[in-house]
Amino acid sequence: MNTPRLWSAAAALVLLVVAFAATTMHARGVETRYVHTLAPQMFPQKTLGIALQRAAFRQPDLLPLYGSSDVNVPNAHHASALFREYPTGFTVFPVGSIGSSSLNWVQALAAVGPDLYGKKVAVSVPVKAFMDEAVDRHAYAANFSPLHASALAFSTRLSFALKQRAARRMLQFPATVANDALLRFALERLADGSWGSRTLYYASLPLGTLHNAVLRLRDHWETLGFLRAQRGLRTVLPQPAPLDWTELMRRAVQEARGKATHNVFGFGDDFWAAHAPEIVRQKGMYASQATQPDVERGAEWTDFDLLLQVVRALGGEPLILSIPLNGAYYDYLGVPAATRHAYYERLRQLAKAHEVQVVDYAEYDSDKYFSVDAGMHLSAEGWVYYDYALDAFFHDRTLAGSE
Repeated sequence: MNTPRLWSAAAALVLLVVAFAATTMHARGVETRYVHTLAPQMFPQKTLGIALQRAAFRQPDLLPLYGSSDVNVPNAHHASALFREYPTGFTVFPVGSIGSSSLNWVQALAAVGPDLYGKKVAVSVPVKAFMDEAVDRHAYAANFSPLHASALAFSTRLSFALKQRAARRMLQFPATVANDALLRFALERLADGSWGSRTLYYASLPLGTLHNAVLRLRDHWETLGFLRAQRGLRTVLPQPAPLDWTELMRRAVQEARGKATHNVFGFGDDFWAAHAPEIVRQKGMYASQATQPDVERGAEWTDFDLLLQVVRALGGEPLILSIPLNGAYYDYLGVPAATRHAYYERLRQLAKAHEVQVVDYAEYDSDKYFSVDAGMHLSAEGWVYYDYALDAFFHDRTLAGSE
């Protein structure tokens, strides 16, 4: 045995580990320094990476808020705007993009891993997704993160059974894992679950752990690159101030109604001007299929249940927020009140089963000013309702309308 070569290899390995640890520590320090400044911003590295999300969970004054396009549309009453200067001691850290759904968040929160333990997290569910039988493949793929997926597949904090459920869903979108042989191998072994597949999965776990370490290091490096490219990043100084929720709501309602004057659905005038002909053609489009069983068998329910299981397994404390269905518009589409009620009831049942707080605003089903368009994006009024719930959740106050 060539002892000098062994010593050289060992020394090289030690240097590699030290360099890895030093780079990670440096990156985490920089990310912590800027995570508050980046909190209100929406950009791919924030959503598809994990370094900034983990940094946000480690801060006592940041509340991660996962959502879809609803958290991306600018609004003067958006939680990022209202809480920007930490008037009540915190601000939100929104995560998500157009088309994000429960299965995307399952993987993202699995990647957050131990940083989720004992921490609060809010999720604004994609209401429209529950009305469809299948998850939009293109939207899921656009929000797919190999880093998140691999973190879930090789997680040592989630049970085999939970990872198996996730793997079976993820493999229903084969294009997203087609180019990652190790990830695909792990997911297929998890999904199969036989004795032989379990053995092969556990045999691949060390390699998967190493693979995840490399992916996390690359994520840190790309995050540092993003930060270096920014100019004039400034820290927001907290400005404690009491919030007059009655006055905020009064102004928000006035604004929402003032911007929706040309249609019976309460849609914003700009949206109506651009989409009126399309909306006219939608009359009764769901009449033949909008029944309670149709709503209850949508694939999004499976993924949402999985999401709640993952958050709970990792020790997180979730709040689920759901924009109310615009009753006037859904009546027009052919989705009756009874079917809409089935959605709210199913949401509450799942939340109760996992001992999770949910605010579904079902009592505002007939309030056409809660959202601004057919995509169920919050109006000024809707955002103030969300803001109030988020503030109450962060400060452990009783949530009105919660289950």
